[in-house]
Order: sequence, then C-alpha cells, then structure tokens
Amino acid sequence: MVVGPQSEMEKIKLVLGEETEVPMDMNSSIATQDLELNSALFIGKTLAELQVWENYGVIITRIRRQGLEISPVGSMLLEIGDGLHVVGDRADVQEFIQKAGGDIHKAEETNMLPYLLGLVLGSSWA
Repeated sequence: MVVGPQSEMEKIKLVLGEETEVPMDMNSSIATQDLELNSALFIGKTLAELQVWENYGVIITRIRRQGLEISPVGSMLLEIGDGLHVVGDRADVQEFIQKAGGDIHKAEETNMLPYLLGLVLGSSWA
C-alpha cells in the first residue's frame, strides 16, 4: 500500500508497477501506543540487544528524545525518559508497556526532572 500525492503516485508506478484493487483484511487487534521508558531492564541497552520483536512481539517505530523524533536503528542506545512509539498485537503492546515501566504520556509532555537537574548542576559549576 502506498499513500501520497497523485504526482508522486505516478512516479512510484514506474518502480512498483500498476495500481491494483485488492481487499485487505484489517487486523483489529493491532494497537499503537506511546510510552515513556523508565525500566532499568531497557535503559543503556541497544535495540539490537533487546530484540524487541523476538522477545516482546512489538515494533518500535519511533523514538522521541529531547523533543526530536528519531527513526530507530539496532545500534541505538535507549535512555531513561525516551518516548517510544510501539506497534503490535494489543496484548503484546500492553505487556511491553508494563515491562518497559512506561507510563502512557502525551507526546508534547516534558519530563521536568532531567531539565531541573541540568539547571541545578549547571548553576553549581558557575
């Protein structure tokens, strides 16, 4: 399935071939969820080490760190407070959230603890 402006769709046809109409079964048990990482089991480990899909049945599609959205790669080291966007079977997603110690959070919410620590430490060095 491809989504985009009609002008781009014409270009993609050159690469993928002609458009077809095929009914798709939509799996209603698939869920997506944002969570804030705070479990010591995950912090300081790479995505490759964790083997998230193999061990938890979910896919991390985006990582939000310090207000930036990052596309995850296997060598990425997870940090406390990372915002993870996970996709998977509803039950697997909920289990992953519990293990990751994640609280569902609003995408624009700021974790003030690291910010305040930085202010305190920065002012003590001055």
